[in-house]
Amino acid sequence: MTKNMYFKTLNAAMRSQKHFISCTTDLLRKVSKHKIVDKQAVSVPACLADNTGPEHLRACIPVSPTVRNETVCYLYRWVDRGMAPSHHVEEPWGWEQLQNFDASVEDIIKSSFLTHRHTYGGESDAFDSLSSAPSLSWGPSAEFITDPTTPGMFSIPVCNTPYNWNGPTHGYSYNDDTNLWSSRKSLPCYCGSLGNETQMVWAAMRLDISGKRREYMTMLCPRQIDNKIKNPLERYVAKCRLGIKKKAGINFMKQDHLCDVLIDELEARGIEEIGQVSKEETEVLMCKVHQKSGGKCSKYRDTPISEAWREAEELRARNDPGEVEEEVEGECEEVGGFEEAVNAEAADAEKSQSTDTQESPEPEAAHAAESITPTAAKEPGVDYRALIKPAPRGGKPPARKPPPIPATTTPGKKAEKAYLVGT
Repeated sequence: MTKNMYFKTLNAAMRSQKHFISCTTDLLRKVSKHKIVDKQAVSVPACLADNTGPEHLRACIPVSPTVRNETVCYLYRWVDRGMAPSHHVEEPWGWEQLQNFDASVEDIIKSSFLTHRHTYGGESDAFDSLSSAPSLSWGPSAEFITDPTTPGMFSIPVCNTPYNWNGPTHGYSYNDDTNLWSSRKSLPCYCGSLGNETQMVWAAMRLDISGKRREYMTMLCPRQIDNKIKNPLERYVAKCRLGIKKKAGINFMKQDHLCDVLIDELEARGIEEIGQVSKEETEVLMCKVHQKSGGKCSKYRDTPISEAWREAEELRARNDPGEVEEEVEGECEEVGGFEEAVNAEAADAEKSQSTDTQESPEPEAAHAAESITPTAAKEPGVDYRALIKPAPRGGKPPARKPPPIPATTTPGKKAEKAYLVGT
């Protein structure tokens, strides 16, 4: 029980001194650790290869029981002494003495990470009793309540972020006071899914009531966000979560009037990371929030944000006509195949009919010859058999054409009358 009370007292002291833990899956190996953005940094597959923060203040947290060392976490203390430009991160006081009490920096990070996951990750916390001393009398076991990695033993604020904001804690000098891009000034400015935990982390660190809150919100955090976050929609949402708005190049402590509408729409659609929003959807949404009146944004300005998804689909169809053409071609191929089958069937039927006609021409010719009047049949020089067309099987015989007036017939009323009688 004495050890448990020590851990709880240590946790309360660290929380009152603006300690925080920065965790990310963006594992990097920097050449220059002194800048927020190092263009020569390379991604690494293992947590232990990440060198963005102090190694002695690092812990590797498995994302799942089957995947290990994918999340790197660093423990920091935010120092807010003096003027705002001199505020930076430092090591926790007395961290090297933790081993005398059977604890370590890694234990504190793991316990705080699990506490955060149970509290904000939607998972049920079966160990809420550890947050109060009277509950120790009916705790699970002595080993459990004295294990420093137990969820709830430590509850240092944790900033889970998709970007690596980490920096060193040693070597701070006056030159860093004037360096606007120093990695030693990394605040937790973008935490959680699309920044939805930023305000909670600030409240736990009591930054929301700090006398330097304005400088953090309008100067320090916007610089970090603009340097790390390149997607304009994600950058807009990050500043919405902080409660700031940029106008004419200046950041004001006032949230944009469309922030809540846009965030509600994203959450209603279950969007948890910016990768779930397409390029066309980002373009249409940015046109709406910026409310530009000219150019390609004019058609999207006066429609509600909920219409952005339909408008983005139409924009995608215009930008990628190849996909639409492929769909149309696929439909045409189906129709064309059907037409070819019908035509082939008709050709087979006609061929069959022609074959039947060639096999039995005599009955049809006789039937047609019988219908010719004797007068016309006696006309010399006329091949009446050539004038006969075979009738379809089972159908009516074709209409007979009148025979031409023979050239040998003498013109006159008698010949004309004989011709008409023959027809």
